[in-house]
Parts: sequence; structure tokens; C-alpha cells
Amino acid sequence: MNGMGHTQFQGINCVYYEEQDCIRLIPATPEEKIIKFMNEHDFVFTYQSGIYKYNAYITKVQICSDYSIKLIPKYIFARNSDLLIHGFQMFGGAIDDFFNPSYYFFPKQQKGEEIGDLLYHKKHVDNWKIKLENVNLNISLSYGNVLANGVGSDMIVHPRLTINFDRDTNDLQFIYKVYLTVIRFFQIVRYDLNFGCCQTELIDSKGYSGGKFYHFDDYRHQHSTHSFYQNYSYYKPYIGTLLQFSANNINMPINHFPKSSFRFDKDSYSPELLVAIFGMFENEYNLLKNVYGIADTSRIQPIKDKLLNDVYEMGEQANTNEEKSFIDVVQTKIKEIGVEFGQTQKIRKVYSTLHNALKSSMENIFYLFDDETKNKLIEGNVAKISNELSTLRSKAAHGTYEMYNDKQAQMIRFLEVLSYAQMLKRATLCDKDIEIIIGLVFQCNFEYQKILS
Repeated sequence: MNGMGHTQFQGINCVYYEEQDCIRLIPATPEEKIIKFMNEHDFVFTYQSGIYKYNAYITKVQICSDYSIKLIPKYIFARNSDLLIHGFQMFGGAIDDFFNPSYYFFPKQQKGEEIGDLLYHKKHVDNWKIKLENVNLNISLSYGNVLANGVGSDMIVHPRLTINFDRDTNDLQFIYKVYLTVIRFFQIVRYDLNFGCCQTELIDSKGYSGGKFYHFDDYRHQHSTHSFYQNYSYYKPYIGTLLQFSANNINMPINHFPKSSFRFDKDSYSPELLVAIFGMFENEYNLLKNVYGIADTSRIQPIKDKLLNDVYEMGEQANTNEEKSFIDVVQTKIKEIGVEFGQTQKIRKVYSTLHNALKSSMENIFYLFDDETKNKLIEGNVAKISNELSTLRSKAAHGTYEMYNDKQAQMIRFLEVLSYAQMLKRATLCDKDIEIIIGLVFQCNFEYQKILS
């Protein structure tokens, strides 16, 4: 994007030009005080450039030294006027890595299968149907059509994802959510926040190009090339399920995911990261609380009821606002006591539930530990590890900074794998499938090697 032209902003005539990460607005006349809008945020800015109408979602406004302003966009739609959109195509970035065509075509060539003409035709490979906000989505994978852009083509066989809606729409916020569904899928299967720069081409109701879409968060980072095993061939049985899970969890917090890196040793973990991983563990626990277990309060309930009654009577005698506020806090705390398991118990309960999916990974996760400890873990006893993790988390939460040793790093890595397995459990995958996927992502077991053998 490097357009330049004239537009209006809040009734002020301006010259705009597009920079790498913003839209610069300069008032047409010096008397116009455009900087008075510097506190504006979260709005849609519309402008015209050539045949395209641009709708930019602006997250904030920044003032410049020459009294112009910068509009910082989250995403921009460039459309042919107000044409209705039926879907979009995506290629590049992590899509190239995950759906790498060599992983698909090389085995076929080895078997003597016909590849076909990929220069002028495309080969449809797979298809998935999911639903987002009661709208049916059809997501298909294809390779080929290398010369689709004529002499402007890059002569590379790109995998393309085509996402079609079951109805035409001009709801740009909905289209953005569909896009985020695809991004979230790749973040989950690659266990990586950085999706990388990709091209997104809008499709109109007649099947023709309807414009483009730019997401600025993705354009700031390059995607990494991942493990040979983290690709379509191994994930094929799970893609539909994980795409639907992504559609259902667009806003799921995943800030603790790596950024184009593989976490393995003590230098990979910090107290801040441990707290973030515990945050995901707690969140996943609460979302499947009925599966992992709810605390039995029946034995202590009579005592709680008596205490609450006594505190209530004290509240009736309270005279000041401070006293009444204190009584309210005491009542709330009493109600909370005994309702939740502690973190140590939660780790034990989750591991007990997911034991069959995780036991084959224990020896590789805890390879620095003695055989007796590893055997206990394989058998399902995580009492010591859960106690130590809870202690480490308590220190981190209270601001105690420490460098972790190698064994502590392996305990934290165990919690990381455990929380990821919880997410897969919530995606309705069975224990065997969870076992295979955590092996693909964390290289902590090698069950996935049996898939294509």
C-alpha cells in the first residue's frame, strides 16, 4: 500500500498518503486544527483510491511534529465500491509452510500418480465445513494456477485457502472474524503467534475478485518454518475439528504462545511466562470444570451457613459505611472458601483425566529426572511436581524474580504441554488424538510417526 490522494476527515479536507504501518493525514489548509482529534480511537475511516473504496478500522490516532496525524489501522478492506462479498482467498505466510506443496505432491510422485497441469489449472485437495455465528462456511484447499496473474506471477506453487460464506454480505466485521478464525487455527496447530505476511483476496457474489484485505498485525512479523512434521499430512484428520474450535474461540487468550520459537530449556522460561501459562491452565480448567471435578462442599456447608448467619447479624448492627463494606467482603470470602480446588489439586485432577494422552510424553519431558520419578509420573503420580509448580507460581505472582534451573524448566514445560492438552480436550479430541498432536507440537512423544508409516 503506497497510495496518495485527497479525502475528508471529520469534515476537514486532507491529503492522505499510506505509510507502511499507518495512514498520514495532512490538512489541506494550515488553519485546520486536525490534531484536536488525536484522542479518537476505534472507528472506521473511509477513503477512495483509484477504483477501490477503502474501509480502515483505526485503533488510535497519533500526532506528528508537523501537526499532521497518523491513523493507526488494525485492518483495511479495499473493495470495488460497495460490492457484496461472498468469501476470500488466502495464500502466503504460514499457509505456505503448513500446506507446503512438496509434502503433498512428492509422495504422490513417488507412487507414480499423475500430478497434472499446475501452471494453468488448480487442483482441489480438501474441503471443510464449519459454522461461525450461524453462518455456514466452506473452506477448501487447492494448489496450482501458478500463472493466474500472467507475467506478474511469482512462479511458485502456492497452497490457497478459499473461504466461502453461504450468503453474500457487506458486514466487514463479520468477514474479519472469519479471517481471524483462519489465523487462530494456524496459531493453534503451529503453536506460534506469528502468522506472517499473506495475501487475502476478496471474492464478490459472482466469483470474481472483489478487492483485498490487509491485517497489519500479521504484516509486522515473518512466519517461521516449522518442524517437518507440523504440516497438513499429519494434521489432516483433525483440521475440520480444529477449524470449528477456532471459530468458537476467536477471543481465547493465547498470549503465552511462542513467537516463532521452540521453547525447550531453562532460558525459554521466565516468571512472567509461568504466570501466563498458569493463566491458560486455570482458564481451561474452569471451562471444563465438570470434567475435571468440582469440590464437594457438603461437609463444610453447615459451618459456612452458621458463619454467614453470624456475620449477617453483625452487619445488621453496623453503623458506618466502612463497617458495612467490611462485612460485605467477609461474606463474599466465606462463600468462596472451599468452593475451588487449590492449584496443586487442579494439576493432579487434570493430569488424572488426561493421563492416557500424556503418559507416553513423560519420559521425554522429564528426561533430566531419575527413573523412579519418571516412573511415578508415567503411572499418574504428579503430587511432587504439582506442589513445586504451585510454589514457583506463588513466588512469580508475588514479584519474586528468579532464573529457573533445568529441572524447573522441565516442570514448567510439563504444565505448558498439559494446558495445551486441555485445550485439545475442549476441542472434543480423544486421548489418542491429543497424544499425537502434542507429539507433533512439542516433540515429546513420537506416536505421530505411526500415522504415515
